[in-house]
Amino acid sequence: MTDENELKAEIERLKFKNEQLHLYNDRMTDSNFELRREIQTLKKQLTEVTDDNKKISLQITELTNRLRDANF
Repeated sequence: MTDENELKAEIERLKFKNEQLHLYNDRMTDSNFELRREIQTLKKQLTEVTDDNKKISLQITELTNRLRDANF
């Protein structure tokens, strides 16, 4: 009878642990989703900044060439 009680107790512990792991997995899945969304936002911002930097670089090059052509 003691072995049966020990087995029942172990099953209950394992069920509880399983439930905890499912809750932890749910939290990590939510966190993963939020992080992926943040990464997408940051990638978009990086692309915008990179594009802006290219435009500014071209503008500086054009202005430099104009100044050179004007013998300034």
